[in-house]
Amino acid sequence: MRQSKLSHLNIALLAACSILAAVLSAASPASAAYPPLAAADGKPAIAAHRVSFVNDTVQLTLQVLAPGKMIEAVRIDNLGGTPSLWRSDGRDGAAPLAVSQGGVPLSTGSMPMIFRPGNREALLSLSLKDNGAFVGKNTDFRVTVFFTGGERVMYALNAGDFPIIAPAQITQTAPPPPAPTAAPAPVAAPAPAAPTKPASTAQTTTQDAPTTQTTQVATPAVTPATTQAATSILTQIIRLLVAAIAIINIGFIIIFILRKRLLDRAAGGDAQAQFAAFKTYIGKQNKLDLAMQFLSQSAEQGNADAQYELGIRYKTGYGVEQDLDKALELFEKSAAQGHSAAQLKVAECKAELG
Repeated sequence: MRQSKLSHLNIALLAACSILAAVLSAASPASAAYPPLAAADGKPAIAAHRVSFVNDTVQLTLQVLAPGKMIEAVRIDNLGGTPSLWRSDGRDGAAPLAVSQGGVPLSTGSMPMIFRPGNREALLSLSLKDNGAFVGKNTDFRVTVFFTGGERVMYALNAGDFPIIAPAQITQTAPPPPAPTAAPAPVAAPAPAAPTKPASTAQTTTQDAPTTQTTQVATPAVTPATTQAATSILTQIIRLLVAAIAIINIGFIIIFILRKRLLDRAAGGDAQAQFAAFKTYIGKQNKLDLAMQFLSQSAEQGNADAQYELGIRYKTGYGVEQDLDKALELFEKSAAQGHSAAQLKVAECKAELG
């Protein structure tokens, strides 16, 4: 009855967890508030997005797509007028960079982190203390994600006044050129007109890029990063729970089948199975009588190990009434089959009996 109830409970848990995991997976596409990343040729892709800047604390969101990869560190460099460095593992003399997902800390900025994003996009929260770069609006940030095996991916985060975020620039992107100064009005003479046009064209191209970049990332003003990451973590936990329950149940089923087969063989008169059944039940106080029954049956059929074990119990009085004569008889039968320990016990019993 108890096994039946346990089986029904496990089936209910499996069904509930599976349904909940499926619902969460279907209802929470990763990084819905941001443009999706594309990992070309299996290479990881990242993008960084600003979240807030309050009380000298800068909050960023890191969007990661790295199938089959494992993150070991995140680093942020400021290459602008205030050189500075933040890193999640505290190496290179860096200031702390805290990394979390859905409120669950992955690194506090002073320890290594091991995080596997999985096959879907993951959103990580980055938190660091401003050293004056953001206040001074003089920043040229590079976000670098280090993966196990030495692979790394960089992202340019040119945040002059912090609301402006650059689009993804993957792997060793060169710093953008400084904003050009206003060019003097071209003179009416035709001779200098030719060199003026390329300069004007270059300025237009350089100035258009930030405008396009701002437009691309200005849409996610309010992001569900925390909710998204928490949902993703919950989904993974449920899936792990489902797998654990399934493994436990499979283990119980295997044990039940093996034990049933063992008892069937023991009931059929198999001496080895009877001795194995004895060893299975001897450690359980409420099964002592059943264990001794299997041991006696195996010894009666001539199993040397069983004869020795039963002789020990008659010698010590454990589980049966103490009887040295019976113990000697069993030791002699076992010793006759070459049982070395029983041969020693024969000599002990004879010495005790005189």
